[in-house]
Amino acid sequence: MTTEEKEVYAAYEEINKAMIEKDRAAMERYFDKNLTFTHMSGKNTYKKRDGIWIRVE
Repeated sequence: MTTEEKEVYAAYEEINKAMIEKDRAAMERYFDKNLTFTHMSGKNTYKKRDGIWIRVE
């Protein structure tokens, strides 16, 4: 694995750990305030507004 690939993998692992542990500070290090999250099913999309994730139609 290249150095860059190792960095990406390490970040991926840290994000997963933060989600499982509900570690908000760790999550905010990785996600921009304008992030839009779409569930892998494609059925639900969320945006963060005023610190709260809301579903976007």
